[in-house]
Amino acid sequence: MTTDVASLAQFNNIQANVSPKTELIVLFFFDRRHEDCERIERYVNLWSEDDDYINRVLFIKCNKQSCNPDIFEKYNVKAIPIFLFIKNNEQVAPPSTESVEQIEAIINGLLGIKN
Repeated sequence: MTTDVASLAQFNNIQANVSPKTELIVLFFFDRRHEDCERIERYVNLWSEDDDYINRVLFIKCNKQSCNPDIFEKYNVKAIPIFLFIKNNEQVAPPSTESVEQIEAIINGLLGIKN
């Protein structure tokens, strides 16, 4: 499942109430008007339905066009698309603008899933 957030306050609320089963939050910062972002968003939606990730990963999308800039400022997001990885309210991997294959490998690594 993916969740769209519109502000840092909304994200903080989600983070505070996340299920104990959730091992990882993946933040995807994007702009729907950007072709690469649109393509990558399709992968985010597919990952959110993947059996390996359901209940373990919460995918959160932050659309530059509809999101308050406070969340972009908090995480110092300057370029999009970009992914951030959060466990227990801490960023656990560097922000990534890598290919979808590399993003998936990062997620799998953080979950201990062997490819």
